[in-house]
Amino acid sequence: MDRVLYSDGHTIPTGGDAETGVRNLFNQMPMGIAVYRGEELVIELVNDVMLSYWGKTREESMGRPLWDLLPEVSHTFKSISDEVYRSGKGYSSKEITVTRRKSGKEGTLYASFAFEPRFDEHGRVIGLLGIVNDITEQVLDHKRTEENERQLKELANAMPQLVWIAATDGGFVYFNDRVAIFSGAEKMADGTWKWQPVIHPDDAQDTEATWKRSVNETVPYEHEHRIQLKDGSFHWFLSRGFPQKDAAGNVLKWFGTATDINNQKCFAQELEAKVQERTEEVNQANEVLEAKNMELERQNEELASFSYVASHDLQEPLRKIQTFSNRIQELEKNNLSDTGKDYFNRMISAAKRMHLLIEALLDYSRTNTSDRTFVETDINHLLQEVLSNLSVAIEEKKAVIEAHDLPTLSVIPHQFHQLMSNIISNSLKYSKEGVAPHIRITAEKIKGTDAGVAGMPRNGRYWRFSFQDNGIGFEQQYASKIFELFQRLHGRMEYSGTGIGLAICKKIVQNHHGMISATGEPGVGARFDVYLPV
Repeated sequence: MDRVLYSDGHTIPTGGDAETGVRNLFNQMPMGIAVYRGEELVIELVNDVMLSYWGKTREESMGRPLWDLLPEVSHTFKSISDEVYRSGKGYSSKEITVTRRKSGKEGTLYASFAFEPRFDEHGRVIGLLGIVNDITEQVLDHKRTEENERQLKELANAMPQLVWIAATDGGFVYFNDRVAIFSGAEKMADGTWKWQPVIHPDDAQDTEATWKRSVNETVPYEHEHRIQLKDGSFHWFLSRGFPQKDAAGNVLKWFGTATDINNQKCFAQELEAKVQERTEEVNQANEVLEAKNMELERQNEELASFSYVASHDLQEPLRKIQTFSNRIQELEKNNLSDTGKDYFNRMISAAKRMHLLIEALLDYSRTNTSDRTFVETDINHLLQEVLSNLSVAIEEKKAVIEAHDLPTLSVIPHQFHQLMSNIISNSLKYSKEGVAPHIRITAEKIKGTDAGVAGMPRNGRYWRFSFQDNGIGFEQQYASKIFELFQRLHGRMEYSGTGIGLAICKKIVQNHHGMISATGEPGVGARFDVYLPV
């Protein structure tokens, strides 16, 4: 097997497994390595990593002086290599910038660079060993870290709060420039701050105890206390701190802020004083309100007494008038003149109207005083009860009641029953002569914006119950008048009634927090719309 003799006296086999092993060992090195001979640094051995830095092939490189191979870098490194060769002392740099040429592509990397002398058996320098180690990732990581720290410091200094960092033992290691507003703060030559927080004496003990507890238990810190400013005044601050932990739960450091809440504190104190003042005013108002409530209770008692009188005492003499009038008509009709009979008929009719009016007034008063318990109710079933009660009038008029599927809602059952009964009775009463009444009842959900009713909130949602008939209708200018007490659009001789039925409907709808409207056209019909909030 042939062998090559090097100038330092050692030999390397030029063929077989030994040479292959040496080349494999060189090429497995993660850094670039080259062996140079003589002061001209003739290349004797080089690995693939170094060749990639040079951008040369092994054939182009072997046996050539380094500076002939790479003349563009000789002016930077030749003086270094000459000094190493002359002094016999190695040289290394922590960081250099290297242009990498590989596969025709260029790129900049950061590397550590070293020249080490090679000696013969007499201690004379016969060449150099060159090493280039890629430290690009470490350098870039360091630069990124420095840039992140710079940005974080700029961000911290831009914040209106005091920003701080503490070590695991609770000792403070960083403050942003906001610390300058505090008493005793001093910025050092290296940019750090020297500062011993001046806590108000009344708050110092609690502050220290709370911070120590957070550090010992590694739980977030939060505390309100007063800190002295440079002008000597004390301001309230809210201090918060949070531990940064590793995957194992160990605290690495603490990050925290201190926010000036003095204005909020002062406002809170002023607000507390105003609340106390308002509380006294409310207490006085409650006394007045209690007196008014007592007066209202008295009036309710009077109203209840009126209802009792209307339902018993007033109706009792009315019933006697009706009874004796009927007796006189039956027993003395042959003795009465035609004029007398007419007077008796008018008296009986007036008594009947008085009876109906008293009953209507009682119904109206009950809408204010009766039970208002809301119950989930199937409106379809309620409507069937109404139609059953009105069956005689419906049959006499040959009326058609068309009702689509109605919902189940939370209503006051007996009041909603009366509401539908009054509206349907109204449509039956004001039907056209010789035309069978047709009443169509529907229910749908709508938006307040689609209702078109004055005073209705536009952002709400409503159930709209519509009662449409084909009766005599009315002029639209009277749409609001028909819901007032004792208001009639037609004379008693044309249509019977008390003028209270639709007023009761309006009161019932108000009890359900809704609204009612009417539209009409003479000779075409009327429609009543009841809106209940969803």
